Amino acid sequence: MHCEVRFSPTPALSELGGFSSWFFPDGGDSLDAWATGLTTTPAWSIVAAHTPNGIVVAVEDAC
Repeated sequence: MHCEVRFSPTPALSELGGFSSWFFPDGGDSLDAWATGLTTTPAWSIVAAHTPNGIVVAVEDAC
């Protein structure tokens, strides 16, 4: 499953550049720990001040 949160471009968001983070159930961290890790990054306070304008969820057959 792929989930992409989209935002309208703003100068503050553009300055952050790109970011990707992946969660794998067998990766050793729980989903809660992974999500908490996202919210403790320095960029999170900037991202959290903006409202997403779209979310894309896609599922691919991995086999």
